[in-house]
Amino acid sequence: MDTHTTQQVELNQERQQKAREYARTRRRLSLVDLGIGVVGVCLLLFTGLAGWLRDILHPLSWQPVAGWFPLQVLFFFLIVMLAYQVVSAPLAYYSGFVLPHRYGLSVMSIKSWLRDVFVGLGLELVLGIVLLEIIYFLLAVQPLTWWLWVAIALLFFSVIMANLAPVL
Repeated sequence: MDTHTTQQVELNQERQQKAREYARTRRRLSLVDLGIGVVGVCLLLFTGLAGWLRDILHPLSWQPVAGWFPLQVLFFFLIVMLAYQVVSAPLAYYSGFVLPHRYGLSVMSIKSWLRDVFVGLGLELVLGIVLLEIIYFLLAVQPLTWWLWVAIALLFFSVIMANLAPVL
């Protein structure tokens, strides 16, 4: 019985070591992903790429409200997000599919994983577009207090999502 207890402790230590290793690897991959995002934002802001993209999208300058260009915002967001997804796809594949399989944390097939990725991307795009359009709309109609209205909207959205997330 004493030998069995010792083996159990060793097994747990081995599992804990693997868990630490997995967490460390995930943290590093998360930092690389963050770095990709930072480089992308810097490219947009400091190279003139954002202005160039805005100018390309200028023909879509329909304004239902003065100062708000919903089609430009929509397509700018879609282009930037899809470019980010393409650049970070190898990292997403490794961290979301390869790594969990390597550590025995997933038995999901590549087809199921891809379906989940595309569903997540669809939700991210829809929610991101809605949020960004609300922010730009508020910037146009409430230029002095837009930040307050955005904070209220985000608070409302957070409360709703906190209640829906466990159910969904």
